[in-house]
Amino acid sequence: MRGKTSDASPLWNRNRVFVEIGLLFLIALAVQVIGFKAKCGPYDEFLSLYGADRVLHGQMPYRDFWTMYGPAQFYVL
Repeated sequence: MRGKTSDASPLWNRNRVFVEIGLLFLIALAVQVIGFKAKCGPYDEFLSLYGADRVLHGQMPYRDFWTMYGPAQFYVL
């Protein structure tokens, strides 16, 4: 007596994995859309990143550009 073989084909199992991954992606996308905050405050991340880019290109905080953040933040970024 031989071992019992499954009735599902390997192609069906592969397609099922893709469908499950697709459903998981859609659920994650729905959670992101529901929880997305569409409004930015006046001081968000781009100011820190822009200041860090300016420091990277040789400018100095408070001498070449004004900022409300401490200068170490730009050097760390």
